[in-house]
Amino acid sequence: MSHVFISYKREDKAFAKELEAKLREVGFEVWIDEHIPGGKDWLKEIELKIHEAFAVVLVATPEAMKSEWVNYEWIFARGAGIDVVPIHLRTVTEFPCRLSDYQLIDFREFYDWGNLFISIDAIQGERGQGIFIPPKASRPVREALEKLNSSFPEERIIGAKRLGDLHDPLAIPSLITLLRDADLDVRDACTKSLGKIPDERSAEGLLDYLIEYHRSGGDISHIDDDMFNSYDVVICSVLKKLGSIAVPSLIKGLRHHSAEIRKVSAILIGRIKDKRAVPALIEAVNDNDDEARRCIIWAMGPMQDQACVPIIIAELKKDNIHTVKFECIQQLGYIGDKRAFEPLIEILVNTSNQDLTSSSPQQLRAAAAQALGTLGDKRAVKPLFDIFLDESQTSIGISALNSLKLLVDNSHLEMLIEMMQRSKNFPLNQYSLNLLLDVIHAIGTPEALAAVEQWRQQQTS
Repeated sequence: MSHVFISYKREDKAFAKELEAKLREVGFEVWIDEHIPGGKDWLKEIELKIHEAFAVVLVATPEAMKSEWVNYEWIFARGAGIDVVPIHLRTVTEFPCRLSDYQLIDFREFYDWGNLFISIDAIQGERGQGIFIPPKASRPVREALEKLNSSFPEERIIGAKRLGDLHDPLAIPSLITLLRDADLDVRDACTKSLGKIPDERSAEGLLDYLIEYHRSGGDISHIDDDMFNSYDVVICSVLKKLGSIAVPSLIKGLRHHSAEIRKVSAILIGRIKDKRAVPALIEAVNDNDDEARRCIIWAMGPMQDQACVPIIIAELKKDNIHTVKFECIQQLGYIGDKRAFEPLIEILVNTSNQDLTSSSPQQLRAAAAQALGTLGDKRAVKPLFDIFLDESQTSIGISALNSLKLLVDNSHLEMLIEMMQRSKNFPLNQYSLNLLLDVIHAIGTPEALAAVEQWRQQQTS
């Protein structure tokens, strides 16, 4: 008995090939039906390979459970005394009674490779129950993995840390398995060691466990708060450290049924700043959860990708949720694309309380004024100037003046001097006045500097 036999339905071939690759990576020999040579008797070859196997891994799906041939393979294996390991890939409402005798390995929420490898290894009889030690592992890796089987948490921690220092991908399934250790310090050591092994499986295992942790009631709301040192923050920190390697798993997270997981995935994607995620962010922007949608838009800003601009503009125009609109404005300013000019002016000039489901428009208008400054579009000078004159005492007026500081040049000096002179006739607090003087001073020309100096002399005389 030398190999693992994979039984699957044709619809699940892609997963069966992934399963074959994963088993081979950790040292198992694998047989799958595409290896049948031409001219062979297909049924006899199947039966022979089942007889030669030490385990049959059954990919259990609704389609597979209706397949005459898939059911024949596992029933034949059972009759031949070969252990069957069912992977529950997609929800099956009712299993055949004899298949119910076997312990299912649940792959519906996350791919529990570690548990699968341990189960197969136990059947093979090399070690029995415990952490799986790949046959191809080097001596240092084997010794570190041995420590993971210790009943003492301190030994398991030493083993986990050592595996991280060895950077060997063969350790990944065992480290993922110990993410579920009863001891928090062991889990923490395994998490950090996975971050030292740059492999997509590390990221996949960490995100899968974060999903499991959240599903069991764990709070993952502190990801944005560096003051927290909770376990979920540690996992997210390691995922961020893995960088681009983690992006494929995080893209899957954007499609998860939990809004909280979608939110966390979007935040991490935004922090990693890998443009490969842009199409997935665009696809996810219509998320039905307001906070997840806000986080997805936030993630678009750091990408600095022009493809995001029309998507954010469209969301700004149609979305009536205050926090989402505010995020759209901020990210349009962050990206700095001049296509955002007209939508931002529209927000600045025409936004009213009726446009929102909550809060006042003041914060949105102030954000729009600020964003217009980062666009670098000189067309914004006049409307920002008018806003400041009308609302100089408000946060909107101050934001407008801050933006003017970024946009004005010597061609606007006459207008600014007029604004400064007019301040004698309408109330202007000292902060706004000083800011206005700073704007003129920032132009830097002799005329601008002279105007500021003349004003100050007049005020002291």
